[in-house]
Amino acid sequence: MSISESVRADAKTLWSYHRLGLPYEKADVVLGLGSYDITVAEHAAELFLNGYGKRLMFTGLAGTGDGLLKTPWDSPEATVFRQVAVARGVPEESILTECKATNTSENLRFSVDQLERLGIPFCSIILVTKPNMERRVRATANKCIPEIVFWVTSPPCSFEEYCFSRFDPSTIINLMVGDLQRIKFYPGLGFQEIEDIPESVQSSYERLMAAGFIKHLVNAEPKRGPKSETG
Repeated sequence: MSISESVRADAKTLWSYHRLGLPYEKADVVLGLGSYDITVAEHAAELFLNGYGKRLMFTGLAGTGDGLLKTPWDSPEATVFRQVAVARGVPEESILTECKATNTSENLRFSVDQLERLGIPFCSIILVTKPNMERRVRATANKCIPEIVFWVTSPPCSFEEYCFSRFDPSTIINLMVGDLQRIKFYPGLGFQEIEDIPESVQSSYERLMAAGFIKHLVNAEPKRGPKSETG
């Protein structure tokens, strides 16, 4: 699918909405959320090596739902991310993995549960995710782990670099449209806290759907939505 200038502009509006770009502080745990984006593991490892966490943890089996979330490897995302962190100099004994989660809520809940089972003391977490997932991760964390102090961050990069150099632009645009839909409807299903959606973002979202970027949408109307979070 070709990317026109109008589609590019609307995609950048969604990118700017999804990516919070907020500051963060040192925490007890740096938690990398598994995905197809290996730079999440690299950034989480750098944060740990720079003293932003006492422990490094990765979470994720594999994404579910549409093929846009498919990873290029057969091992669990958390296992692959662990290997990346070790290659970047993180001691193996400093890394924990949670290899069962298949969506964002599970990433957070399963990781917290595992830390508690292991008796590891913690009260704060830096959540490392993809740039286009920051807002949705925050909304999910506010719902799933409200008792934990957390910050959300992602690998540093520009819209142009991420969407047009690192990955296929149509894939990222489809994902951003789908995540905006989830931000709209998931609070009604109990998966996330409410996030304000400016009119400009809503308009860009509607135009992108009309342009055919609908591959990551779910049936998410509160009265007849999915029983578990998708993607």
